[in-house]
Amino acid sequence: MLLKAENISKQFNDNLLFQNLSFTINEGEVLAIEGPSGVGKSTLIRCLCGLERLTTGKIACDFPIGLVFQDFQLFPHLTVWQNLTLVANFHKIPNVEQRANELLCYFNLINKAQQHINILSGGEKQRIAIARALMLNPKILCFDEPTSALDKTATKQVIDVIQKLQNDQLGIIVVSHDQELIKSITNKVISLK
Repeated sequence: MLLKAENISKQFNDNLLFQNLSFTINEGEVLAIEGPSGVGKSTLIRCLCGLERLTTGKIACDFPIGLVFQDFQLFPHLTVWQNLTLVANFHKIPNVEQRANELLCYFNLINKAQQHINILSGGEKQRIAIARALMLNPKILCFDEPTSALDKTATKQVIDVIQKLQNDQLGIIVVSHDQELIKSITNKVISLK
């Protein structure tokens, strides 16, 4: 088991987003978190990644968790290569250059390494954001609305990437409104209301 969440809750002032959620993530498993806007889906994965504190409950995970943000959070003034290596160098990840090359090849973006982010397509930015999250060698990867701003071709690419990562035995957590995406890739679903 990669992650176990036990009776986790999150509340902002009087606003209770989710309460007493319990679930596990195993290798090669895809968990979808669905529900209408404002119910705490993104907050839940931010709690799992340590970017927000839980109000109650416990998350047990001994492995790194990566996050692919909905709006990518890439640095537009930097090149693709710099976006991939910046955080990895900060965290002193070994073999950064080799890992960056491997991921650029994996995502078929090696020819984009020296281009600036602001000239890439939405699908390319999404793949770079996924590659950047993978630079930290996570065992679990969280996606926040991975297809929300993408056309059908780029959406298909994201689905293919998630399925590849699942086959590579990563645990995957996907926050999405996209029912087609959820049906095509998930093993289990948590509905927040």
